[in-house]
This record gives sequence, structure tokens and C-alpha cells, in this order.
Amino acid sequence: DPPKPLDAFLDDVDRAGTPLHAFARSLFRSGCRYGPVHILVDAPSFDGKPTVEEARLLNLRPYFVQISARDLFYWRHEATSDGTRQLVEIRYHYKATEKDAEGNDVEVRRIRRLTRDAAETWRQSEKGEWTKESEGPNRLGRVALHSGMFCPNDGGPLSSEAPFDDLAWANLN
Repeated sequence: DPPKPLDAFLDDVDRAGTPLHAFARSLFRSGCRYGPVHILVDAPSFDGKPTVEEARLLNLRPYFVQISARDLFYWRHEATSDGTRQLVEIRYHYKATEKDAEGNDVEVRRIRRLTRDAAETWRQSEKGEWTKESEGPNRLGRVALHSGMFCPNDGGPLSSEAPFDDLAWANLN
């Protein structure tokens, strides 16, 4: 059995009510379709330093974000002093549903930019213009993106091929 603090996390890994097994299934399906799968460990923004009780009541804990290979469109690595490469920035886009002034659901496009030190969210207007919606510190102090590659290729870091492309083309012939 996992330690007590992990119980709530295993039942809700993304702060949207998704249990770990369902999250893993979604990752596997995405990997079968597109090749790479990405999990970002993110944390909610907040002002100040909450107490342990405040953090528990407000659910201020790290959570997983699944990022599709199609949505991660920029990443940058830097060499470290020991010669390894460290991920220092990513950018990905996503869609969210919001209520408009009349109470109707509308789909909004956003871009999230994370660096070791900062987190930004950009929002696209109805006219197609992008504006910065929020910014703040990256309290984790690093870009905690973890990637799995079903069929790695030589296209560089974070790139791979869809694992069943050859089979799909064979079926078309």
C-alpha cells in the first residue's frame, strides 16, 4: 500500500479527478498513436507561503499534465557543467472550455510557457491575437517534463515516430 499522503494523489493525479490507472491508459493510447508521450509535473500558483493546513485545504500540490506530441511545439536544452543536457524551456498549446458573458460554453486556445524560473499562460482572443493572461514563478525550479518514446528516431531530443506508421501504410497498399 502507498503511504497515506499518496492516496489522494493516486485517485486524482491531474487535479481534475483522473485516477492514476486512467491517466496511464491515456498516455499509452497517445503513445501508440503519435510516438512520444509527455508528462509535465506542474504545481498551482499561489501567493505567499501557505501553511500545511492551507495547502491541504486548497489542494496546493503538484499534479500531472499530459501533453500530446502534437501539442508540445517548442523545447530548449542547455548543457550543464557535467556535460549533460538539461531541459530549460517548453511551450505547449491546449484548449479549455469557459463560460462567455451569456453563460454559454466557449472553447479558448492557450499557450503555456515554462522555464526553470517562470511560468506564463497566453490566451488567444476571438480575433486571433495572443495576450499574456498570467505569469509567475515556477516554484518547482525546473522544467519537470518526463517523456516516453515508443519509437525513438534520430530527430533529436523529445522526437520519435508513431509506432504503427509502417503497419498503417502496409494496410493501405
